[in-house]
Amino acid sequence: MADLGDLGRGAASWSPPPRPQPESALARQVNENAKKDLKEGLLLYNSENNVGLKNAWNIIQAEMHCCGVTDYRDWFSVLGENTVPDRCCMENSQGCGQNNTTPVWKTGCYEKVKQWFADNKHVLGTGLRPPPRACPSLLTSP
Repeated sequence: MADLGDLGRGAASWSPPPRPQPESALARQVNENAKKDLKEGLLLYNSENNVGLKNAWNIIQAEMHCCGVTDYRDWFSVLGENTVPDRCCMENSQGCGQNNTTPVWKTGCYEKVKQWFADNKHVLGTGLRPPPRACPSLLTSP
């Protein structure tokens, strides 16, 4: 039988899990600039000299089950109202992106790719943090 002292010591050492940190102003600005740049890049999707860009978007959308930068509507200003690339269709077929009754991926690719990097940072080596700032007193010679 546990005595009340044991329970008290256990409760005293318990702490709630850390809360997620709110996004900093800098991180928010970086995210907004990245989204803006990607949306501007959508305008080059059908241009002749950007086959690689078109292929990259098609692969990302098909593999990650996403469409556009923030959502599928990002394509409307590029391809026409209610039109998305065929790779945005849940069941891909020729011309499916021009049929507004075909189900398409609603989630934008920016958040999906960002989450993929967060989930795989240990593999990519980007999960390393820079060392803390050195204490100035350690840098001076005796």
